Amino acid sequence: IEFNEKNFDEVEAIIEALPEVNYADQMSFHTIHTHPEQTPGIFLHEIDSEFCRFFFTFDTAHLSAENKTMLGLYATLFCDTPLHHNDKEISHEEAIKLKEQLLLRAKCSVSGSGGETFSEVVTMEFKFLMEDFPDCKSFISSLISNKIFSPDRVSTAVNKMLSKIGVALRKAKNVLGQIDIATRLHGSCKSSRTLYTEQSLLNSGKEDIPRLIAKLQELQQVLVYGNNVSLHIITSKSNTRKFFSSEELSRLSSLYHLSKANHPSRLPSFYGRKNAGVQRVMKIVPTDESSYLILTFPIQVSFDHPDYIAVALFAEYVGQLEGVLWKQIRGQGFAYSYSLFNSPASGSLAFYLGRATNVSKAYLVAKETIEGILKEGQLDDTQIETAKGALAYNFIDKFATPCSSANTNITNLHRGLPLNNDSLVLTKISGITEAVLLEACKKYFQPLFTDAANVIVCCPENKKDEISGDMSSIGLNLNIVEDVEEYIGMLDEREKDS
Repeated sequence: IEFNEKNFDEVEAIIEALPEVNYADQMSFHTIHTHPEQTPGIFLHEIDSEFCRFFFTFDTAHLSAENKTMLGLYATLFCDTPLHHNDKEISHEEAIKLKEQLLLRAKCSVSGSGGETFSEVVTMEFKFLMEDFPDCKSFISSLISNKIFSPDRVSTAVNKMLSKIGVALRKAKNVLGQIDIATRLHGSCKSSRTLYTEQSLLNSGKEDIPRLIAKLQELQQVLVYGNNVSLHIITSKSNTRKFFSSEELSRLSSLYHLSKANHPSRLPSFYGRKNAGVQRVMKIVPTDESSYLILTFPIQVSFDHPDYIAVALFAEYVGQLEGVLWKQIRGQGFAYSYSLFNSPASGSLAFYLGRATNVSKAYLVAKETIEGILKEGQLDDTQIETAKGALAYNFIDKFATPCSSANTNITNLHRGLPLNNDSLVLTKISGITEAVLLEACKKYFQPLFTDAANVIVCCPENKKDEISGDMSSIGLNLNIVEDVEEYIGMLDEREKDS
């Protein structure tokens, strides 16, 4: 009912009458059964659906830096180039027509290097009706194994990507620019697939399309015939019995060049150069008076780490709407956006300030907030419960639909986690105490606001002196970088020497 001052008591009575729900028990929205891997590289996920979905996951951790940068172009050309099918080459138009006849969905996507969804993965998704299965499995094999990249389609894809990148950069140049700089300085540019590196590769590649085609063929070979290719089949139980016998699964494993899955829960890479020391850098950028900051501190709190939930919950506690950081940063007008989060895939705890009117003041109040929490030694019970609810919802929401439930199982498999991980997480969330949160604050969040953390600031010229002075007053002397490429080259040389 509509809420107003006159019916306040009525609304309150309705809310009071609602039954209490223990969110730790609310994971079974949809019936789903994931079979353990029996045939090398194949997992079966049974859900209530009339369709069948194939999810191929290709681990890209072993690819070279150049091959990783080519992934975006490869994904763009997927299903959009001539094809070798049924022992003959068919045109681009014929391939598109055949795809539309057989498949309800065909998509190739790339997660960011070290992204949170998987480790480093290319995902190919196909959706079809089971009545078309015999023809579909052959056509899908042709798509995955395709090495035909015609010059005109490659040229069209390059121009299409450059146009999209150009639009993105124009729309959010300040934000993307500072994130690109920060990513390349904090981490290794060899493992970063950014808009800028893609733009550079495409601009040089469009002048030499044959070379670009050779690189695409090389990428296809190492990607498809790599040592970690898995197939996740999402379908109904009746389809499993009818179409996916153990013999059929063995044939599919051979047809699609699948291999025994190896899904690491921890990645060797992390935000921060091991041999270059702590980075404290300021880059002057032409912005509209806004400044940006990214702060990172290396921590190895992976998805299965005992402290993972405590770290995530404390970040939710301090960062939630109208929470302690919201009041100090947004409430005082220091910055429009902020975030504090753990990134298990990159091995770092990070603090971000965006569109800041006074980035140094925002940093200082965030630092004071963390120190104040430890000094007081207590947290607000109501805000702890609010944070628990918000964090729990993030896990529950992943089971909103049958397909998203299956996708969650796929993600857990790739992270090396048990299939019931999310149920276990919800139980752990409800059991986190104030003392555990304070310990996480002291162990992980306090070091983030010390001179042991990496600091990248991007700001306009007229903010340089103010920010430098504020940061120097607490012992953080920022190194002003004029040429990012030159600076990264210097860091590379330093790493080689060490």
